[in-house]
Amino acid sequence: LYNRWQAAQDYATRVMMASVAAIREGKRPARPDAFVSALGVTFCDPQLEPGYRAQFMILPSENDVARIIGRDVDPLAIHKARDHLRKAIGTRHAAALVDIYREFELEGPYSPLPAAAGKRALRNAALGYLAARGTPADIARLAAHFAQARNATDEVSALAMLAEVRSPERDKAFERFYER
Repeated sequence: LYNRWQAAQDYATRVMMASVAAIREGKRPARPDAFVSALGVTFCDPQLEPGYRAQFMILPSENDVARIIGRDVDPLAIHKARDHLRKAIGTRHAAALVDIYREFELEGPYSPLPAAAGKRALRNAALGYLAARGTPADIARLAAHFAQARNATDEVSALAMLAEVRSPERDKAFERFYER
């Protein structure tokens, strides 16, 4: 499982590096169809633990990509490349991500146990990719997730995702968080 995760991280990094190069040349990044499809095979696999699936979905960070580039780093190009990939994943796997989001809603009191933490992480990862699409329905889902959060993990995850969206929902969420 570790090798599978590492291979996905390496593949994602190559995809993002190619996108950064295209953006810096003023071109539109290539569609990352092969990577997006391959990623979906694993995060949609019900035989794997939810926590593993959630970790598998995490792309290399902008800092990771900048460190690999090393010199003449263009933070905006890196940000755009990562956003492009996140949106492609959210768009291609929207139905599966919605299913994951619904399936892993936890009922009852908060539990810090690994099984519950893995389900929360997978649900929040699915929500993040859906939010990356930026549709009104996705933003409404994200705002509702924040408003209905029953634990800090869900609340802070949703707030971080809302922070990247210019919308009245973002402003309301920050006001509510500040008041609390």
